[in-house]
Amino acid sequence: MTTLFAWARPAFVQGFPFDHTWVTDYDNRVKNYPAINAVVSDGQNYWYCWGDYHILGGTPSYPDGFLGGDIGSLPLAQCICEPNLISKGNPSAKGTIFNYGIDGVCHQLANQVLYATNSKLLVHNARGYMLSSARYGDYGSNSSAFWAKVSNCRSNAQSYRDNLRIAKEPTMQTLDTFEKRAAAVLRGPDGARKLKKVISMRRAYRQRLAMVSRQMAETESPSPTAAQLNAMNHEFFAEIAKLIGPIAYQTIFEVPPGMEVNLVDENQMEEQAAFPMSR
Repeated sequence: MTTLFAWARPAFVQGFPFDHTWVTDYDNRVKNYPAINAVVSDGQNYWYCWGDYHILGGTPSYPDGFLGGDIGSLPLAQCICEPNLISKGNPSAKGTIFNYGIDGVCHQLANQVLYATNSKLLVHNARGYMLSSARYGDYGSNSSAFWAKVSNCRSNAQSYRDNLRIAKEPTMQTLDTFEKRAAAVLRGPDGARKLKKVISMRRAYRQRLAMVSRQMAETESPSPTAAQLNAMNHEFFAEIAKLIGPIAYQTIFEVPPGMEVNLVDENQMEEQAAFPMSR
C-alpha cells in the first residue's frame, strides 16, 4: 500500500481565482524534489494532471498546498493515469480527460488518480472546485469512459495484491459533489423545482461538450479555443445565476454571480493543440 497526496497552487487563470491540483505518492512538505528527474530517480511518482511540474504547493487557504491524503493502491492509480509524464502529448497520462477543457480540467484528472484511495478522496477544497464540478462532474464529462477504465484496471488482479480493501467493484456515483451541494441549498418546493431545472441545464451543456468531443474524434476537427470554451462556461453559469438568484448562487459556488468564470487555462489549451488527439 502507499499514500497518495493531493496538492494545489494558484492556476493563474486570468480573471478568476482557481487552483491547479495534482497528486504525488510522496509528501513534498517532508521531501521535495527540484525537478521531475529527481522524483523518478528516487522511485517516486508525480501525476501532472494537465499541469506543469511544481516542487511545492501553496494557496491562500492552504499555505502548504496540502488538500488531503489517504492510503490507496499505487498500481490502480498508475493504471488509471501514468505518472511522471506530462499530460499533453501522452495519452496514458490523461486518464480519461482526453481533451482538456472539454472532458474536464486538472480537478477531474486529480480525482481520477485519487479514486485509487480508500476514501475516494476528491480535491473539493481547491478554489473553483464547485464550478468545475458543476461543469464537468467529479470525474469528467465523459464519466462512462472513466468507469470503463476503472473496470478494466480492476481486471488485472495483480494490481491489487498490495491493497485488498480497495479491490472492490467500482461504484458509480448517483449524486456528485455539485448535485449534493445544490440539493442542500435549493430546498422546499420552489428549490426542488429550480434544482430540477439546474440539473437539466447541466445535462444539456454536458451533451454539447460530448458532441464537440465526438466531432473532434470523428472528423479530426480542431479543438475549440480556451476563449470559446470559457464563453460557453460564462453562458452556463449566467443562466444558473438568473434561475436561482444571487444568494443561492454564491452559497453554492462560493463566488458572486457575474464573476467571469475561466475554468480553461489558455496556456494548457495552446500546448495541447500542438499534439494530435489520441486515446
